[in-house]
Amino acid sequence: MRLSKTSSESGAAVLEVIAFVLVGQLLVMGWLIQLAEQLDHKTRLQLFAISMARSVSLDHSELEPILKEDLGLASSNLHSLNCNASLICVEAVEGDMRVRGISHK
Repeated sequence: MRLSKTSSESGAAVLEVIAFVLVGQLLVMGWLIQLAEQLDHKTRLQLFAISMARSVSLDHSELEPILKEDLGLASSNLHSLNCNASLICVEAVEGDMRVRGISHK
């Protein structure tokens, strides 16, 4: 009987280790998903800023609502910035994220 008790205790320890590892992996995976969503949002905002700088330089600023809808950035704001005379500079802001887009005139 003693051998059986030792075997069940080691089996329980193995299950505890497996459960601990799985919980740790779930926590890390949740954090990585949040990070990926933030990077996706920042990339879309950067694409919006660059596209808007280019469209302003081509006198097509009416594309702003279309780009916002396509990129899912309805609450973002766009501001013109002062920069070199040969450049168009804009800043896109949404929440606490700020990105800049630059294009030649």
